[in-house]
Amino acid sequence: MATSPLDRIWRDHWGVHALTPVVTADVGELRSRLLDFITANPSDPLACTLSDDAGRWIPVAEEVRAAHVAGVIVAGTDLDDAADPYAVMPVNRPPDDYRAPFRMVVGHRSVLLYVNHVIGDASLMTLLGSRLVQGQVVSLSDVGRRAGVRHLLRMAARQSGRHWREWIGRRRAVRALWAAERAHVENSAGSTESAAPTVSVGVVLDADRYREFKEWRAANGAGVSITALMAAASFRAFRSEGVAVADDGLYVLVDLRRYLPPENACLTGNLAVSVMLPTDLTDAGTISRDLRALLNSAQAVPTVLKAIGMQLISVFKRPAAQAPEVRPGRVRMTFNSMLGNPGTDDIPWCDRSQARYLGMSYPIAAGGLSVFACVVDDRMEFSASFRSDLIDRETAQRALNRLMDMPALLGATV
Repeated sequence: MATSPLDRIWRDHWGVHALTPVVTADVGELRSRLLDFITANPSDPLACTLSDDAGRWIPVAEEVRAAHVAGVIVAGTDLDDAADPYAVMPVNRPPDDYRAPFRMVVGHRSVLLYVNHVIGDASLMTLLGSRLVQGQVVSLSDVGRRAGVRHLLRMAARQSGRHWREWIGRRRAVRALWAAERAHVENSAGSTESAAPTVSVGVVLDADRYREFKEWRAANGAGVSITALMAAASFRAFRSEGVAVADDGLYVLVDLRRYLPPENACLTGNLAVSVMLPTDLTDAGTISRDLRALLNSAQAVPTVLKAIGMQLISVFKRPAAQAPEVRPGRVRMTFNSMLGNPGTDDIPWCDRSQARYLGMSYPIAAGGLSVFACVVDDRMEFSASFRSDLIDRETAQRALNRLMDMPALLGATV
């Protein structure tokens, strides 16, 4: 079965979701259920492997299905027993030639879920993870009806009449930002680097600290979006630790479901799109205003269509020799928050008051820093994914620790 061009642009990208403490199913039972599922649904993407070019889902041959299942669902170290749960994530990641759509590492009270982004975005990963943690191996179509290119084209037709001038203006602004970035690289001491592994760190704000932040926002940040406040705090936290985070813009994830008609608002797939937002990261109010304008303009629609077009064109180009990466002189941040992730209520938490939803994504581009915030029952987990040749883990951990007191960060002078 062919993959959708909408999904194919995410080839080689993985999302990692870690859940603890949860009631876990027996590894042997999970393997048995997955094997039964593959036998009954051999062409379902969750029962297949992905071709090397990410163009097709390939059914697993009957004679190797048992070995395949044993590699997909494995027993591992319980996150609660690890001194640093985030250090466990890279250790258990699938090998580079791994072609199954997911891997599930099961502990006594935790689950690590690695999902190939071709399957879908973080929302779908959470829905899938909540089923798997409960021991339910279901068809991808049972998780939800998938979006395709036709939905994007209809979306573009609905939005272009109102926003095409804004799309052109925003495209020019992004090009100007990248021109400045290239000039910065040329004038900096950025060095040629080989690809380094992605690592992550994290910190959790308990319900009391999260409540204090919301109370501070009500008193001091009225009208400023909580996403903008957290993005500004993250920028200041890393700057405070000496990390040269660029202050003229960041990547944000925009959920395209907001532009769908009501009958299609529950579509699943890869509908969260990374969009560059030129803005002033030193000022939360400016971020909030620019983010609101970005969302209102539906700029994410032409952004994803362009990515699909470039991916389709690349099929007809002769593969070029891979050039060495150049590490830029500045760090470009991506910020994503999920304050109400669908599926978390269905996860069998052992103790919801201690629930942790840890996140990581890889690979991260040279010069990239991805900060992710997720809330479960008024406990907020901040995580940061980055290249090990860009930021050392101790520095990143100190930066995230500063987010324990976001009012202090936001009240300081940059």
